Amino acid sequence: MRCKRFGALNESGSEECSRGVGRFEIGDRRTSEASRATKNELMPALNFHKRFAAEVEMGHKRQTVRPARKWPIRADDRLVLYTGMRTKHCRRLNEAVCRSVEPVQISVNGAHVVPGEVRLSGRPLGAADGFDSHLEFFDWFRMYYGYEFCGEVIRW
Repeated sequence: MRCKRFGALNESGSEECSRGVGRFEIGDRRTSEASRATKNELMPALNFHKRFAAEVEMGHKRQTVRPARKWPIRADDRLVLYTGMRTKHCRRLNEAVCRSVEPVQISVNGAHVVPGEVRLSGRPLGAADGFDSHLEFFDWFRMYYGYEFCGEVIRW
């Protein structure tokens, strides 16, 4: 019997990850808190569309708007930024430390960050996210998520 993710069973009956992630007993269900032993161990990966890859790689794009995740990203998490994940063209763009995560709502009427501002360092949310205009920003979200979007702004 093989490990669901990376390896095989060893002689003692516990699963051993071939990627050096660790060893755990069969049936050991880890919760998000248990798997987050320290902040330095967690490195969430974020995938970016190829149109944003150069800006992320150069460090000009320092935020992203995403749907809420099953295992949420938190401030001080180390982020690994990619383009083309799950393809043979996958490329690591950068690594960063998450500064903040704020809820955001985007709708037909516009966008607002729930507890804070729509601006980042004096720039509108769309411009800080790599779009040329707010119309382009809203069109992107309508195309991919529809007219109503609830998610989070992740800044690094």
